[in-house]
Amino acid sequence: MLHDRQAWSNNSGTDEWYSWAQQFGIDLPASTGIGFDRSDLAVIAAMNDVGVAMGRKRLVQKRLERGELIAPFGDNTLKCHQHYYISTLAGRQWPKIDAFISWLKALAEEAK
Repeated sequence: MLHDRQAWSNNSGTDEWYSWAQQFGIDLPASTGIGFDRSDLAVIAAMNDVGVAMGRKRLVQKRLERGELIAPFGDNTLKCHQHYYISTLAGRQWPKIDAFISWLKALAEEAK
């Protein structure tokens, strides 16, 4: 298993795999596999037959379509419920920015 060690804020380096396995009732071996500090490195390692990586679908979709990667477990996807936005402290004082953040939060809730 190839791990993106930065994938989850509370990660142990393997949280994304264990969260996925738990959702689908799969018992994973205790092996820790290989960890990377960037998700693209895990994907490149998978493309070079080093192991199986978990990737964000939006980030790997084109590689899947081109046949550079495969989805070995079909459509067993795990939804990530983390959402981020960034603004400056000064920017947060503008009603437009607060309205935009509220809109983003509403979109994120709808996507769940």
